[in-house]
Amino acid sequence: MHIPYCLRLVAAAAAVALPRDSTASTNASTNVTAASVTGKLLKINYGAFTQTATYSVANQLGGFQAYGLNATYFQVPNSTYGHSQLLTGGYDIMTGAIDNAVNMCFNQQHPLAETGQVDGGPELTIASIPSITSITQLKGKALMVDSPVSGYEYILRKVLALYGLLLENGDCTF
Repeated sequence: MHIPYCLRLVAAAAAVALPRDSTASTNASTNVTAASVTGKLLKINYGAFTQTATYSVANQLGGFQAYGLNATYFQVPNSTYGHSQLLTGGYDIMTGAIDNAVNMCFNQQHPLAETGQVDGGPELTIASIPSITSITQLKGKALMVDSPVSGYEYILRKVLALYGLLLENGDCTF
């Protein structure tokens, strides 16, 4: 099923998110790291949905240690859990799709800071069984999203509404 280009742009980015009061930082202009000041590596709990190639290569080649970091990867099972861990200190930094962090900042007023775009992000797809060939055929169906409070959920609601389907009317459920 085709999603209009403007809606794909809304979530076509992945970002690095930090709690707004994060103190895990490096002064790049003077190359001061935790290790150069204390002699110890700064422990960083890194949450992500998958171990990316960037993380794996940096870890194998000593890239984190070169900047005074001991980065430990933790798999994020879903967006709700990941952002909860980020806000409560379980993760110090997290990578994921920008939609969830933007949703949490603007729609839920959570104190997150987006620090950068990592890549172009995933294409958004509405997938179904082969017999459903249009969005209007989703009427009366139970739909699945990664988290009922994610940015994808907001985008899916918009796409459904463009086709006259509203969760509020019971046209679909999550």
